[in-house]
Amino acid sequence: MGYMWGRMAKAALAKAHATACRRAKITAFRVHDWRHHAASWAVMNGMSVPALIGLTFVGGIGPGQVYAYRAHGPFDPARGDRFDPTKVLPAR
Repeated sequence: MGYMWGRMAKAALAKAHATACRRAKITAFRVHDWRHHAASWAVMNGMSVPALIGLTFVGGIGPGQVYAYRAHGPFDPARGDRFDPTKVLPAR
């Protein structure tokens, strides 16, 4: 059950991201970029760094370690949707 909800949440996030980027006419903003944007805003608005680390920690990933995602969703460049599960998206 948890796996299914996780996939549904990821699909909803990917769709919301694609819709936001399409409406804002942004073409080079990855889902991963939201993480950095949100972290910056959280600290600027008073969240402590230890609290932020607890919120954003990814188990098994060390500082500077390279990791990537696969994005599943529609492929319709005219609408701004460019999901392709055969491609790996580096999280830089």
